[in-house]
Amino acid sequence: MGSGLAPVPVLVSACQSDCSATALVERIPAREVAKILGVKVATLSKWRYLGKGPRGWLRISSTCVTYPVSEISRFLAERTTLKGGEK
Repeated sequence: MGSGLAPVPVLVSACQSDCSATALVERIPAREVAKILGVKVATLSKWRYLGKGPRGWLRISSTCVTYPVSEISRFLAERTTLKGGEK
């Protein structure tokens, strides 16, 4: 996260059916995720539309989308494994 922005903790519902169950999840803005992954913000937007890329994104407002830190780690690990030919 080159710009010095820290992950933002966001209180989210743990499941769709039970709104009383919540968890504190650290999230990163899409702009920072794009830098980490080495892609454009528009690519992340396209991946969201196509159901590809990191999962668990959350639209905070019309101009702000965030991703869970744990999902970015998982996506990078999976991407590295696929490039390495181990899967």
